Parts: sequence; C-alpha cells; structure tokens
Amino acid sequence: MKTRYKKLLFVCKENTYLSPMAEIYFKHINNRIVVESRGTVVMFPEPYSAKMEQILIDDGLDVEEGLISKQIEEFDFGKDILVLTIDEKTKLSIYDDYLNAINVYTIAEYVGEDEEIIDPYGKDADTYKMCFGQIKRLLLKVSEKIKQEELRMISLGCDHGGYELKEAIREYLTQKGYDCHDFGCYNTNSCDYPDFGRAAAEAVADGRCQRGIVICSTGIGISIVANKVSGIRAALCTNTFMAKATREHNNANVLALGAKIVDKELAFEIVDTFLNTEFSNDERHIRRINKIEQ
Repeated sequence: MKTRYKKLLFVCKENTYLSPMAEIYFKHINNRIVVESRGTVVMFPEPYSAKMEQILIDDGLDVEEGLISKQIEEFDFGKDILVLTIDEKTKLSIYDDYLNAINVYTIAEYVGEDEEIIDPYGKDADTYKMCFGQIKRLLLKVSEKIKQEELRMISLGCDHGGYELKEAIREYLTQKGYDCHDFGCYNTNSCDYPDFGRAAAEAVADGRCQRGIVICSTGIGISIVANKVSGIRAALCTNTFMAKATREHNNANVLALGAKIVDKELAFEIVDTFLNTEFSNDERHIRRINKIEQ
C-alpha cells in the first residue's frame, strides 16, 4: 500500500523518552509506514528511559529490549520522509542545523493543532501518563491523516469511448486534492481498451496507486481486463449503492464505469462513494475474498 511518505521520524532532544514513546505507540496503530525516532543532541547512545518503557508496557504495548538513542543525521531528510518533532523548539533547531531539512513539523502542527506536549522529565509517573495520553491522542490524528493521503493516489485508464468521462473525472478529482496517475488514452482516436485498463490496474496491484478507475463505453470490457491482473478486484458500478456495497463487501480496489451508461454527474457520485467507503472487515467478507484469490 503506497503512502506519500516512506518513513516517519519522531524527534526530540535526547531521544530517550518522548520521541521513542511516539515511535513505539505509532508502530502499534499504523503498520503502513516505516517508523523510527531520533534526537537532536545525542552525544553518545543511551538506553531508553525505564519509566517511559514501563508506561508503554502498562498500556499493553510490547517494548523491545536493548533500544538506544540515535542522533538525527543529514541523510534522515528527504521528500519521502516525514519528520515530526515533539515541540517547536526541536523543529526550529533542526532547520537551524540542517540545511537540507524538509517536511519537518511538530506533531500538533501536522494535524492542525497548537497543543504543547508536556515534558515529563524529572517528574512522577502520573505526569508521564498525562504526556503519553497527549501523544496517543495526537498520533491517532497523524495516523488518520496519513491514511487519507494514501487514498489520494488514483490510477485512471480508458479507451476512446471513455475518454471524455475520464477527463471529467480526472479534473473533478484533481480539484478535490487527489493525485491522478493517468495511463491514457489521451484522445478520442480509436484504440484498444486492454492496453489502458491493464496499465491502470497494474498500478494498483503493485502499490503505485491506492485505487483505480477504468472506463470504456459500457465498462464491461475494461473491467474484464482489470480483473485479469493479479490482486485486482474490479467492480462495474452503475449507481452509488453498488459502489458502496462493493467496497464494504468485496474490498474492490478498481472501479469500472460505462461512459454510455452513466452521465457525468452520476459518475461523480459513484466515484465519491467508491473512494470514501471503507471495507467492512467482517469475517464473512474476508473469507469470501480469500476464496476469490485462490
């Protein structure tokens, strides 16, 4: 499953209690991204705070033994790395010390809040618990934001019969903030739908895109093509009920539309429903999907 960022770094000053606390908890709630932690002033490696580790253990989290603090380095920054600091001071020190620093935010800033996380250093266990409570609440929002960004990578494919509707959907999704990967076709000249339907489906199967939309005149031929790609569950939908049901029950990852079957406005409604509906995760649906994959 592709995300905007490949790695998430949590950073505090010493990397012995606050940023490790965020790292360990985030790994518990989100397995879609590589998560690590660093410090801005780590003179030599030190073990993580025993008090911090006990707070996490008491909350039911597994804490690996022998973890030590690490200094943030120049190679820890990049366009596909998100750096979240515990406080504003740490963020500013990173920008002062590293000229190549990008994508650096405080945890609260990243989710649109201005809350200051309590520093529990030298204080009692109750203060550590209060701090952990703040971090948990903010990180749940971080995880949800990362999840939403995943859903904004959409592949598009069509033949000449679906070109005009594909263009309308591409513009519609772009205006809503989605990143559309357009695999063609690119005009109304006669062409073969398997070429473009397969390319769009493969982008979903290999993780380049989260979901796909493929279009031909009826939606039938191009849906057949998409379903030939391993890992793809393409659903031809003509109304919002079908789009909702196929996401909830089939965990469909490619939507097929017929340009001569649905008009533009209905297509927009179907697309919105398909992209905004989550899989139910019900055991019976998981069992049935597993049988499809056999």
